[in-house]
Amino acid sequence: MFWKKPKTDKPAILVVCTGNSCRSQIAEGLLKHKYDDHARIYSAGSNPSGVVHPMAIDVMKEIGVNIRRQKSQHWNELPVDDFDLIITVCSNADEKCPLVPTEKGERMHIPFPDPIHVRGSTEHIRQAFRETRERIMEELVPQVDEWLAEYEESGR
Repeated sequence: MFWKKPKTDKPAILVVCTGNSCRSQIAEGLLKHKYDDHARIYSAGSNPSGVVHPMAIDVMKEIGVNIRRQKSQHWNELPVDDFDLIITVCSNADEKCPLVPTEKGERMHIPFPDPIHVRGSTEHIRQAFRETRERIMEELVPQVDEWLAEYEESGR
């Protein structure tokens, strides 16, 4: 896949995890929903599953965020040099991630448990996905708020 950097002054943010099917997809959806006018948001994985997990789609739909059209992709499909912020949301991706933003960029690690490993009833699994969504909203989104404020203040 050929990816061409859009012509825009908006910063580019990449959210990375291993499978790019749950956590990074949820984070991408939340960040796009909140910051679409202020940043370009993407997600990718080190070993992408190739699909966005249906339960991730469902729990995001519950809060009015549609991630159905997002895609699971490898970080090699995206040009790292174009990202101003790279966020890893799992320890595996953080350890294996060769992605380092350019001098102007930053890297942030905010790990979350992977709801895909939860076993039990459908409702129990759905609750695990909801908890991941809520934790991303409570922990990751405020840090991106701070980062974007500093980014805009610095005039980068």
